[in-house]
Amino acid sequence: MGRRSGELDTPTKQLIVCLKRKGQRNADVEKLLKVPESTIRSLWKKFCERGSVENAPRSGRPPKISVRGETNLLRSVRKSRGKILRDITKEFNQVKTVQVHPVTVRRALHRNKIFRRVVRKRVRVKDINRKKRLAWCLQRRRWTVDNDWNQVIFSDESQIVIGQNHCVFVWVGERPVRPIAPSACTHHVRQRFRLWCGAASPGMVLALCVRLQGILMLINTMEF
Repeated sequence: MGRRSGELDTPTKQLIVCLKRKGQRNADVEKLLKVPESTIRSLWKKFCERGSVENAPRSGRPPKISVRGETNLLRSVRKSRGKILRDITKEFNQVKTVQVHPVTVRRALHRNKIFRRVVRKRVRVKDINRKKRLAWCLQRRRWTVDNDWNQVIFSDESQIVIGQNHCVFVWVGERPVRPIAPSACTHHVRQRFRLWCGAASPGMVLALCVRLQGILMLINTMEF
């Protein structure tokens, strides 16, 4: 069997129907448009039956998760937003005769705008601390580099996790959701330590420290 050609576009189909309505034979239309006679005959038959050249709706493969199943799935996820995908799929398959894959469940959640995200800690600053920070900045707004800032050490601290991270994941969507309890989250705790480093102007000391299990240890110092 030879290779099938591409599907005819709508203007070509309408032109074939127009020529057939004018009494043109299939062989004449074939020579004029370079379209197989079998295609012209099939198109004309479908037009006589339906009165249109547009394609009929195609069934395709039926979805494994029905509309009602998606509703139950969303209700279960919103009830326990800290569950991992494997547990959600296992719980969903227990009440269904047709077993689905975790990828199918994830696609259904994404289709309903439900995604798995990392919980971020929100730092809340009280009003009194905001006023203190503003006052501190106003007092030093006229400081210069030569006389003032060269006496200040700028430091930063970064956390390094050995192995898998300890992030907390939850399922979130576009709709407002209730706060989640820490006990309902999925935790992955691994060994971690914090690296602290301070830098200042020339002539001062640079210190490199590590904080491990609450103990601050000095690694190295250098003068520059």
